[in-house]
Amino acid sequence: IFVGIAVSGPVLGWYSDRRGRRARYLKVGTVVAFAASVGVLVIPEPPRLMVFPLLMLIGVGGGSIVLAFPLAMEHSPAHCRGSAMTFVNFIQMIMTGIGQWVVGILLSSMDEGTSGPSSAHAFRVAFLILPGSLLVGILLAQVLRDPDSAGEPPSAASGLPLGD
Repeated sequence: IFVGIAVSGPVLGWYSDRRGRRARYLKVGTVVAFAASVGVLVIPEPPRLMVFPLLMLIGVGGGSIVLAFPLAMEHSPAHCRGSAMTFVNFIQMIMTGIGQWVVGILLSSMDEGTSGPSSAHAFRVAFLILPGSLLVGILLAQVLRDPDSAGEPPSAASGLPLGD
């Protein structure tokens, strides 16, 4: 997962700067991560040679989250761009923390009265929060639009004093 994020985040950022299509790439990345997470959780006992590429695809799709920052900047007036980026970061961190907390609660509640590691079934159920939250992201992303460009791709730095 982390390798996928480390590779796709910078590549998608660079590519979206060149093409000016951040919302589209964010939507596609979310769908890829959703499909891969469903594959990992739904396929009963998938072979390792299938799990590793699926985990990589979760990271590749999840890496598109970096596009939320320039999207927030491009849809905000110049005097509010720092606040917009801070808000995006805040929401990402809060949702990550809540997700981990919910997974922990689900694992604990499914393994009540047992000691030792959680069962594979418990993990599958607890981690359904991942495709669930990605599905919510897919639905919410439908309202995202790339800003209108006047002949050139938008830049998150346009309008900033050192953005040239």
